[in-house]
Amino acid sequence: MAVSDIIVLAFGSVFLISNVVLSLQQHFNHSIYQVVCKVNYFTITWSYITSSQSFTAISIDRFLIMTYTNRKSPFQSKKILIMAITIIWIVGLLLAIPMLILADINPKLPHMCDLLPYGKNNDYTFSVYHLFALSVAFPIPLVTVFCLYFKVIRRISNSINNISNIRNRYDRNKRRQVHSTKMMILATLLFMVNSLPIMFGWFIALITGKSYVYLVLDYGEFIFILVSTAFFMASLTAIQNPFIFIIYNKTFRKAMISNFYLERQNKTAVIVVTHKSNNANT
Repeated sequence: MAVSDIIVLAFGSVFLISNVVLSLQQHFNHSIYQVVCKVNYFTITWSYITSSQSFTAISIDRFLIMTYTNRKSPFQSKKILIMAITIIWIVGLLLAIPMLILADINPKLPHMCDLLPYGKNNDYTFSVYHLFALSVAFPIPLVTVFCLYFKVIRRISNSINNISNIRNRYDRNKRRQVHSTKMMILATLLFMVNSLPIMFGWFIALITGKSYVYLVLDYGEFIFILVSTAFFMASLTAIQNPFIFIIYNKTFRKAMISNFYLERQNKTAVIVVTHKSNNANT
């Protein structure tokens, strides 16, 4: 997820900067902007699908750990974990590739990245792609995560209410697992909320059969605001997870503080050595 967050943040920033630069040019370079739009839609789709699938895998892991006392999660195996991560990224990549074809610019609104629902030649095969990719990116993970975390929360609640079993069931390691589960529930919830605008816009384009540009021309500012908000919240998704980890994860917080002070000490040491070297040469 960290990699997908970096991808969204990096390419989103490049998209915004290039959008501003190109729009200020007297002779707008449509070819460059077309490439920028295609790459931006491709990276966002790839990142969103990998993130949603990663959150789904994490919810399965949390469910197995918190629900079954003596059962280990299969993701604790390094081989299975690497295999799962590889599959998630490959699936995301394959589902994002068609965006290189469907993302385009429309002469009627050349400063806005457009998303074609059926392809340039009204190829309705792409409508099947949109439906499948949208389902994999949002509804299926949402339902799966909701059901699994609902059971996890019920399990935690029932265990806490049963006071006589608290000490037996929840040792130090189990309490840490509960804390980690709360952190991931919050991260998943914020991701799903931030995903709503871009998924809603994608869904509108699918059911109406109109590209974003024609939706803006037909329905006015609402669609334009929706698309703009979607891109903004995509970038917001990329920066929220580190803050959640800092707040909830004590180990992560200590590591950041330790690295910060270590970096300061290294800089101080370099300055001192340089100063002594200059004095010796003098």
